[in-house]
Amino acid sequence: MKLFFIFLIMLQITNAEQNLDAQKILLRVDDVLTAPKDLSALMKINIINKNGDTKNREVQMYQKANNKRLVKVISPADQKGIGFLSLPDDIMYVYLPAYKKTRRIAAHVKNQKFVGTDFTYEDLEAKNYSDKWNPEILKEEKDFYVLELTPKSGIVSEYSKMNLYVRKSDFFPIKAEYFNKKGEMIKIMEVTRTERIKDYIIPKNYLMQDLRSGNKTEMAMEEVKLDTGLGDDIFTERNLSK
Repeated sequence: MKLFFIFLIMLQITNAEQNLDAQKILLRVDDVLTAPKDLSALMKINIINKNGDTKNREVQMYQKANNKRLVKVISPADQKGIGFLSLPDDIMYVYLPAYKKTRRIAAHVKNQKFVGTDFTYEDLEAKNYSDKWNPEILKEEKDFYVLELTPKSGIVSEYSKMNLYVRKSDFFPIKAEYFNKKGEMIKIMEVTRTERIKDYIIPKNYLMQDLRSGNKTEMAMEEVKLDTGLGDDIFTERNLSK
């Protein structure tokens, strides 16, 4: 009898998973990505051009909840102090120490690359996918859901759509394919390694490939700290320019 009830419970769980629609899957993705209350990490970056030449960057990143993120360049010396701040309601700033100037990033220039990487300001923005994108299930594979995301009405994006590959086992998005306004795939981003820390799933290694230029950017997340109680004073224009 006990085994019978266990079977019924497992059947109910299986049926619930099978009944997940695209919106529910995307909400689960957001829950997984924003599970830590806050996060800080050292990001080591390799920018590799099509000829194999490499440039290195180190940045410090802070994030709180799902809508605040601060990124500051530590090295190389000629770019030290450059910073990026993402706040709620599509508010983003960049600080350029050479000019001692902070400027707000307009919606039409969110496609500019951050310190020569293949990640744009839009890519680095702190956000929930479900706030900005309408999802549909494009296909279902053995281990993944593949969602096609299109911008919601009123959302300004350089991308006409995005294909998001979501791991069924934990709803972590491990791959994204980006398309321009002509419907051409222009970039592919992969999370090549994840790690479970404090019951959270943390991305440790990224690879962003620009299919137009042939360049790629590798990003490794090190010295990860979670739930340390980061204050709102970190995510301000004043702190950005320090």
